[in-house]
Amino acid sequence: MNKEKNKPNIDMDTPLFHLSIGEFLEMTKEVTKSVLSESEANKSEKTYLYGLAGLSKLLGCSISTASRIKKEGIFDEAIFQQGKLIIIDKEKFIELMKQKKYK
Repeated sequence: MNKEKNKPNIDMDTPLFHLSIGEFLEMTKEVTKSVLSESEANKSEKTYLYGLAGLSKLLGCSISTASRIKKEGIFDEAIFQQGKLIIIDKEKFIELMKQKKYK
């Protein structure tokens, strides 16, 4: 005998104490799946910082110190500049910081 799972149609206004244990578990599974899929989608998106202000915020230093760090060229793989526009790939920058001993 094959038993088909009947998904309960739960109204969002239904109080929790009116749900059976099975309905509650089914609801938590679906919520968990949706939260995990959203977090995976957010992880796949690149995070960029813009300008020396963004770099200084990431490093927790002044803008002049961020400018000096950028000019040293240690993190050129993570920093892209077109004219006055500066874009920093946050994940790549952090990865390079872990690899290199910066003083």
